[in-house]
Amino acid sequence: MRWRRSPALRSLEPGDPGERFTTRRHAGVIPQRRRASKADSCHRFVREFALPAEFGVPELVSRAVAMRGGRQIEVKAADLAGTTPTGMVVSRRRHDVILYPEAATPVHRRHIVAHEIAHLILGHDGHAVSDDVAELCRATVAPHLPAGLIRRLLGRTTFADAVEHEAELAATLLCRPDFDRPPLAEWAEAVLEEVEFLRSTITAPFPEVVLGGVVDADLGTRLYRAVVEIRDARLKLLPYVPPEVSTAVDRVCRAAGADAAEREAVRAAAEITTGLDGYAAGKRVSGVQVGAQRRAPVCRTVRDEAEFLAGVALAFDGGLVARVRHAMARP
Repeated sequence: MRWRRSPALRSLEPGDPGERFTTRRHAGVIPQRRRASKADSCHRFVREFALPAEFGVPELVSRAVAMRGGRQIEVKAADLAGTTPTGMVVSRRRHDVILYPEAATPVHRRHIVAHEIAHLILGHDGHAVSDDVAELCRATVAPHLPAGLIRRLLGRTTFADAVEHEAELAATLLCRPDFDRPPLAEWAEAVLEEVEFLRSTITAPFPEVVLGGVVDADLGTRLYRAVVEIRDARLKLLPYVPPEVSTAVDRVCRAAGADAAEREAVRAAAEITTGLDGYAAGKRVSGVQVGAQRRAPVCRTVRDEAEFLAGVALAFDGGLVARVRHAMARP
């Protein structure tokens, strides 16, 4: 069955001068230019980075530091699962701190860091944030500072917002793979058909994670966006996944003789479907169950991620997931 895409379609209050937060542009930062269009600025962003086909977070950060006249960027993990921002950047007096969700996979982590770097390079201003997000950010970045200091920052939120859309598009263009040439094109088409079903299902409650304007994009971009959007929505679902899912998956898969790869696909699919149920019912559990995600196969490339998620899509409506749900329902 073919699924249609959803139509859905980030300054800080100064404290002590020695520990001042700021969103002002610093000396050495690439000066702002008049941008003919959002797409033009995003394509120029990619050209200025000039990164190799395969790059990771260290290469991305190193290039951004050089482009900004040596101003340092620190990348840190934070407990962002289930929060509205799936990534944040805090500008301190001498350096910037990018926060990414500790439960993010390597591909997803690279994309989130790229998004925050796009905010910095493109000269975006910050937005007001809620008290809980501000406190989480302060505790992660500078716990010695007084509570209530952080009031505005750049965060990865809804892509319907023009600034967020620009940063997300820039990160997508920078990180997308080239799957349009044989023999990868045929493989990518088949995988995209499977992954698109999962993307449509898991993003339905979270249209804000869907990047508009890529339906007619090249194959690599469409598959890459499916992977990123599934991972974004999965982070939002983690606080709703019941803790007993993992035990039930192990028991059912052991009885069925499932191999390790199938077991991890079933685990992810079961977490997604029970997370969707919990989200719909408003049943948020205490603590985020990230352990199972950390045990999953480490997918270091977009191709690895896409293949794994295609397996999750196949398992999503499969018999083993139904048996897991049945096992959880039993007293």
